[in-house]
Amino acid sequence: MGLFFFLFNSIPSIPFKEEITIAPCEHFLCNTCFFHYLSTAVNSGPKAIRTVCPPTKCNDLITPNLFRKIVSEDDIKMYDKFYLNYFVDCSKGIKWCPSPGCNKAVFYPELTAIDVYC
Repeated sequence: MGLFFFLFNSIPSIPFKEEITIAPCEHFLCNTCFFHYLSTAVNSGPKAIRTVCPPTKCNDLITPNLFRKIVSEDDIKMYDKFYLNYFVDCSKGIKWCPSPGCNKAVFYPELTAIDVYC
């Protein structure tokens, strides 16, 4: 998935001018290519939250804020769901409500058994 372009407005030989995004790692990425790269990552599933910058050998993660700037509203919703699930699953003091169909999480900082009512 290394599809990206370096674009510089000062080079007259480039036949078009594309908006670009500068990733936190300082790679220049054309928005169209970056949109498709991130959208494909989101539609591939929960591993999207571990998406790295597309240039080869760049291991910098794409931040949630950068995802939100580039992808569609539907992709943002899916990405946010993946991110929330990851956060809850990795947090010691937060667990999902065990009631079938409930999508709420419970915070209990003392890590002891507690009764939960929805």
